[in-house]
Amino acid sequence: MARLKRLAIPSAVGVGGALVVTLGLWLGLEFSPLIAGGLGLMIGGGGAALAIPAKPDPEPTDAERVAAALNEIRAGAIAQGERVRALGSPLWRGSTSETGAAAKKRLMAACEQLHGVASLPDIIARSHVDGDILLLRAIATETLPNVVGLAVENDRMYPSASPDARAEIASLTEGIGDQARILSEAVGRIESDVVQGTSRDIRQHLEYVRARFAKLDIEDSADFDRAFRELEA
Repeated sequence: MARLKRLAIPSAVGVGGALVVTLGLWLGLEFSPLIAGGLGLMIGGGGAALAIPAKPDPEPTDAERVAAALNEIRAGAIAQGERVRALGSPLWRGSTSETGAAAKKRLMAACEQLHGVASLPDIIARSHVDGDILLLRAIATETLPNVVGLAVENDRMYPSASPDARAEIASLTEGIGDQARILSEAVGRIESDVVQGTSRDIRQHLEYVRARFAKLDIEDSADFDRAFRELEA
């Protein structure tokens, strides 16, 4: 029945088109009935073929959804790692700013840890996209890019800033490092669960992350609630 419904419109287009073309050629242009009929069938058949609706793409399987999510996580970790490596101002180097050097190291560690957990065989073998994968994806696509974005913005402003402004920018790197550390802790918590063969739902993860960030008293921070809001829908 579904197949008949799918072919009903193309059939009507084909038959109607063939008749219109045949009559037009025969009566209007005085083609012979044989030639008019042949051309009508050809044109009507082409119209019918074009009118057949395309088959919808099949829904991805749970395994395909898991693979796609983990690919997205790994790609996000690599992309953010490249942004961190590109931080080139003295803000992130040695004696100029010890907190800056530490923050950059923590950012890089968060990227590497995120990629590593998303590559674990036990998480690749998950039967569906669960709370662990959802949090990893939110970190890779929202929260980590936000934190790295803060670092990139400070890196951009630092070279042309006044001495007082430079000191203020340097002080902000401590908060960036703290945020990177919390993300690493959240990823490490998932890593421990994977090794132990357990998992947590997304609400448990969000409660943990929010509690950790609530302890930070910093003005320059990423909007984590916005990043996680859709996970609670």
